[in-house]
Amino acid sequence: MKNRFSIFKHRYRLVESQAMRRLGKKSPDDGKLEFADILICFSILGLLNIDLLPESVPYREHILIFASVAIVALGAFLKFRRLAPRSCWTKASWAAFMVAVACSALPWILYAVGEDSMSMTLATHISLFSILLWLIFAGCFMRLRYIRRRSREEIAMMRLREKRRRNLQTF
Repeated sequence: MKNRFSIFKHRYRLVESQAMRRLGKKSPDDGKLEFADILICFSILGLLNIDLLPESVPYREHILIFASVAIVALGAFLKFRRLAPRSCWTKASWAAFMVAVACSALPWILYAVGEDSMSMTLATHISLFSILLWLIFAGCFMRLRYIRRRSREEIAMMRLREKRRRNLQTF
């Protein structure tokens, strides 16, 4: 017996994936790992395992944090670059927000738990570095607001042109 309201069966997703397959487009939820996903996973592992560089390298914690954030940014760019502008900046805003919140809160949670690899200075530096991520979030969000406003203006202009065209046809 089939239940059309089942939470396990995505009725409309099947239609969409068949259409995407017929058109030759890749579905966003095809379950395959992309290179961008692998980069993001490696950067998170780099943030969690701070002892990747030898002790002789000066400012090794800062270098690892900067490299991990740069790899996350590269992975996000590779993941979002082929999307439409509105969905691209929406997803980029959410990703920047989540990473900024994680970089603000996670070091202090690890420090409070008593993790040996997290010292007070390192937690402070990661939290201060999250300011850059908050600025990136603000930039992505402002770009998203600009795109939304521009879309509303274009739709209003199209409706106005259509209304003028109909008024000219009646006379």
